[in-house]
Amino acid sequence: MKTSEVFKRVKVHLEMGGCMAHHHYICYALNELYFRGNIPDVQRTKCKRIVLNLLKNCDSLNEWLAANHKIHIEQTKEYHDKMKVTRLAWLEHLINHYEAKGD
Repeated sequence: MKTSEVFKRVKVHLEMGGCMAHHHYICYALNELYFRGNIPDVQRTKCKRIVLNLLKNCDSLNEWLAANHKIHIEQTKEYHDKMKVTRLAWLEHLINHYEAKGD
């Protein structure tokens, strides 16, 4: 399975709201899709490595934004909605990037 296809499945999963307690995180979505049998473990591991490398050792996009852009986590619906849009846009970028590479 191509990397772009895995990221497409993650995006769809997140758009639908996921089904785990941390349903809005990309790495949790990768785990959920793997446990459901929708993606192979090799691809789950590869895509998690890609995301974590881009986050430069931060645990989440929220943490990365706080560390690199001084955008702090707010426990409001508006903030969480903005973060969801940001994650989906990031996934779209990753999909396009890996499709362009043929992966």
